[in-house]
Amino acid sequence: MTNRNPDLMPISASEVLEYVAHSQAIPFKDLRGVSLAGLDLRTSVWLECDFTACDFSGADLSEAQFLSSSLRDTVFSDAHLHETSFISCDLSSADFIGCTLSEAQLIACSAERLQLQETQLDDIILAQTDLAEANLTAAHADQALLLDCNIENLTLADAALSNFVLTNADLKSVELKGLRIDTAVFAETDLSGKDLAGKSLQRCRFSNANLAGTNLAEATLGQSMFIDCDLSKAVLSKSSAKLTAFMNCTLDGADLSQSNLLMAGFSGSSLRAVNFTDAVMWSAMLQGTNCKAARFERTDLRQADLTHADLTAANFGAAEFFNTKFHGAETADSLFDGARGKVLGTDQDRRIAEVYTPKIVVLDHEETYGSLRPQMKSAG
Repeated sequence: MTNRNPDLMPISASEVLEYVAHSQAIPFKDLRGVSLAGLDLRTSVWLECDFTACDFSGADLSEAQFLSSSLRDTVFSDAHLHETSFISCDLSSADFIGCTLSEAQLIACSAERLQLQETQLDDIILAQTDLAEANLTAAHADQALLLDCNIENLTLADAALSNFVLTNADLKSVELKGLRIDTAVFAETDLSGKDLAGKSLQRCRFSNANLAGTNLAEATLGQSMFIDCDLSKAVLSKSSAKLTAFMNCTLDGADLSQSNLLMAGFSGSSLRAVNFTDAVMWSAMLQGTNCKAARFERTDLRQADLTHADLTAANFGAAEFFNTKFHGAETADSLFDGARGKVLGTDQDRRIAEVYTPKIVVLDHEETYGSLRPQMKSAG
């Protein structure tokens, strides 16, 4: 049996109600194993208390605040947890199974093995909290924020997340089987090598994320955005990525074969040796991309824009074109065997105008334009 902390005074349930009735904070109390089930504890404030194995089942803890307290193995089944705050608390193995936490927050807590199965998490904030081995199986989260949390071995199996934000997290050990996501932000997250095949990730934003080698085959990525992400050697074959943007990303060696990339954008991205075979890329935007040795065999590139793309050694065998823009593109050693349809080549007048734009042409007596170095100097 664990010894009591001599600095904490035991308190009974009836005494707790007296504190709450007089709107007094409850500091330095020992409530280990005490049952507070079903009590009205709204707006209560707890400071450095020990609730180990305490029972809050069915209690109303709306707007309650727990500060620097131990809640290990505490039971919250069916408790009311609206605007409840846990700050710098130990919630290891606490039981929230089936609860609804709305506008609640866990800040700087230790919450290893936290039990959140089948919970409803609405407008909840979890920041700088250790959620290692926490279980969110079949949880539903809407507008939940997980900010800079440790989620090692977290379980999200069969969970549904919408309007979700996750920052600075390593998801490689997270269980994602059956996970459904609609509208989410993943900032500085590591999903490298993860199997996300068939997952629904539509309307998501990935920023500075590591998805190198990630399996996204047959995933639904419609209207998602990937910004400054590493997708090198990722597998996106047969994925649905309509209206998806890949901005300043690295996709070198990635497999996007048979994908639906209708009106997808790849601005500023590196696409070296990417496999686009049999993909639908109608009206896709590839301006200025590096597509060296990329494969476009039997790819639908109607209305696509490859202006100023580097297409050196790319293969367009049996590709389909219609008003496909190749203005200023580098096509040395590219293959077009069996390709058909109308292409729009380099407009010479436009090309000359681009060469002499004042952003890159600087007279000897002038300073460089903005942060750009001069690429040409006038003869005089």
